[in-house]
Amino acid sequence: MIRQLRFSRNTKGERVGFTLLELLIVIAILSLLAALFLPAVMNVRASARRVQCSNNMRQIALALFQSEETLGRLPASGNFETSGPKQYHSWVTTILSELEQGNLRQQYRFDLPVDDPANAGLIHNPIAVLVCPEDISVSAGKGNLTYVVNGGFGWTIPVDCPASIRSDPTTTTIAPLDLNGNGVVCPFDPRDDATSG
Repeated sequence: MIRQLRFSRNTKGERVGFTLLELLIVIAILSLLAALFLPAVMNVRASARRVQCSNNMRQIALALFQSEETLGRLPASGNFETSGPKQYHSWVTTILSELEQGNLRQQYRFDLPVDDPANAGLIHNPIAVLVCPEDISVSAGKGNLTYVVNGGFGWTIPVDCPASIRSDPTTTTIAPLDLNGNGVVCPFDPRDDATSG
């Protein structure tokens, strides 16, 4: 017995369903809507990433100011230990506790070089607040750092400036740092740059 497939027909005898032309029109309309709304969605996402970067900088600035209250000065851009070779430690290690990374701070060995196996696992530990989502140079699984501190040429240039020209850390746009650890935050003076005149 052979069965025949029959199209269902309405009362007028026409086939029920979409024609190819109607389907193409619907696809074209959906494509047009997607083309209109995708850039808007991408802009919203980019804006959210920029806001996250700003929030990260705010958190770092707050950590710097908390560290300043604890130490009595802002952190130096880097700390050199004289007890051995390669005893440089980043400014980030100074504010780990204030960034709610006290566990890392306790595990970090300041008496050993930064690349010592005891510290190697810690320095590659990602800390979200130190990385801007907009930073395309970030590598997964590394201790990336988007926000950096420029200590200047030589890093330990003695800076001494009178109280009349010292910057108020709470009114500056960029978080200030004490370049040489003496507790003084000064505006840039060309005499402090070893490369000038």
